[in-house]
Amino acid sequence: ASAKAFQAQVYQSEDGIFSRYFHAATPTSALASMNLGSRPAKRKAAGGIETLRAIPWVFAWTQTRLHLPVWLGCGAALAERIAGGGLAELRDAYSTWPFFRGLVDLMELELSKAEPAVSEYYDGRLCTPDLRAVGDGLRSALAQAKAAVMEVAGHALLLENHPLAKQSFGLRQPYLLTLHAIQGEVMARLKKEPSDAERLALDDAMTVTVQGG
Repeated sequence: ASAKAFQAQVYQSEDGIFSRYFHAATPTSALASMNLGSRPAKRKAAGGIETLRAIPWVFAWTQTRLHLPVWLGCGAALAERIAGGGLAELRDAYSTWPFFRGLVDLMELELSKAEPAVSEYYDGRLCTPDLRAVGDGLRSALAQAKAAVMEVAGHALLLENHPLAKQSFGLRQPYLLTLHAIQGEVMARLKKEPSDAERLALDDAMTVTVQGG
């Protein structure tokens, strides 16, 4: 169920609209020109999302605070199982199976970092209405994943059993939101074909926002 949901969203979207959303709403193009690892961003010069390496794929979604690779598919699978009456079974697995508990706890940790409002800001600055609809759907799926993970873990709030981690994330929040506001504006200006001098300044600003985030 998890793989099916992931593939349907990422690889089988109508007219490749997911790929267009990914390239419009995330800084993947800018990240490709930065030295983020020892290898190129893509395995092949041509090709779509399937040719991306893990680092640029994950990092692009981190920049928009959707953290999509963490929960897409898995969140839908948990929600489907819960809807089918399997909550008790999932909770039993969570309490008795260390691997499953670790998986759910890791999802909860990463989901606590997700900020749908940040993603919505990027969409508003960078996407056409049809692409914004894709973002709306992803944010709905994110909410579903959060709810499913909390149900399985028996938590009323994300990270309620890790107050120090929650406090740490909260302290970083004002600084991260400032960087996202700047990054979204920089991306919007880069789309308007600036002069060479303007592009150089914008590229520098983009680098600062990525390194700071």
